Amino acid sequence: MAMQNKRLLFGLLALALAFVMILAVKIGARWKCTEMDCWIGLLGNGLLLNLVFLFIHFSAKTLYFHRPNIATGISRIAAALIAFPLTLVAGLLLLTAVNAMLVTGIETFQYLIDIAVILLVVAVPAVLLWWHAARALRAGPNKSLDASGGSASRN
Repeated sequence: MAMQNKRLLFGLLALALAFVMILAVKIGARWKCTEMDCWIGLLGNGLLLNLVFLFIHFSAKTLYFHRPNIATGISRIAAALIAFPLTLVAGLLLLTAVNAMLVTGIETFQYLIDIAVILLVVAVPAVLLWWHAARALRAGPNKSLDASGGSASRN
């Protein structure tokens, strides 16, 4: 019974994330960008990419509940595909903020706050996604199948 509760929890999390993604897209569509705050739109896109990954992760965990290797594989592939543009957005935003801080020489504390927000919202999740995707390379080809009683041959 506990396993079914876990599957139900994963399904509810996937539905909640779908709702939050739709809400984020609706809010983002209404937002008007000016030259001073266009970086906030890039942060929003990064946040949306994080939500998409979490939705894919929990949907795979729900749909392939009795096949955890397939769910993990889908999650790791999605992590790699989403981490790449997220890394590019994080690099662009960090370079822009650091450059603006160095060129102006004033409002250093405000730029440090901006850099902290960029790191928290985009850069740290990108690193975690790369770490999640790279775990597939570390585990080896059939190691996870052997541990779960899958179809790996035993010699």
